[in-house]
Amino acid sequence: MRGFHRNNKVLVFLSGKHGLPFVLGIISGLTLNLVTMPFFERACDLTIQEDATPMGSSLPQFRKESFQSRNFPYEYVEENYEPRVVARDPEEIAQKMASPKKIVRPRYYSTELGIKEKLVVAVLTRPSMLVEYGVALNSTLGRHVDKLLFFIDGAVPSTAAASLPVVSFTDNEEDHTQVLRTVSYLHNKYNGLYDYFLLVLAEDKWSMPYINGRALHRALSHISISRPMHYGVPATSGAHYCTLG
Repeated sequence: MRGFHRNNKVLVFLSGKHGLPFVLGIISGLTLNLVTMPFFERACDLTIQEDATPMGSSLPQFRKESFQSRNFPYEYVEENYEPRVVARDPEEIAQKMASPKKIVRPRYYSTELGIKEKLVVAVLTRPSMLVEYGVALNSTLGRHVDKLLFFIDGAVPSTAAASLPVVSFTDNEEDHTQVLRTVSYLHNKYNGLYDYFLLVLAEDKWSMPYINGRALHRALSHISISRPMHYGVPATSGAHYCTLG
């Protein structure tokens, strides 16, 4: 029934006022197609008969004529590309390897803008005190400062070597030179990287200080870094340097 209804609709369309132009258009298109087809076939035959060689061999000739018609300065078709090994002078290579090259270091915002860390705490102590109180001081004070270092004279104890940041001086010099060597070490390693350096002396359990990390950080936040400053207890009355005792 569906096929019958479709055929009935087609017959109604062809018998209507739009059916005749539709049929005439199809007939005209087929007629024009049959008339013009021989002309295009003859044109293709003439083009192919100019060179009766296979398509693969006629392609280079076509490329040659097209390049010549465009007046290129060089002949691209007949020139075959051959790889060429460039021999390098061994002396030139040795000179380049021996000449110092400029090392390109990465730039950071902190370096370009001169931004520094806040504080380094240097604890001057002994190996025995390091084993007994080093871990406790590192756990309490280390979380409130940017860097915490322990300075001792002699070898680092095996129990503290893995968990604590220790700098040891093994040249067995006088005890009073420990402060000078510590200051020299801090100057060489961290000068220009930190704003403040705090030196703490802890030779025995009686001199082991208690430092409130939060209060220390709060006090440093209210101090201007625009000029050099020494902050501490004067060694003697009117002295320009502080005591570590």
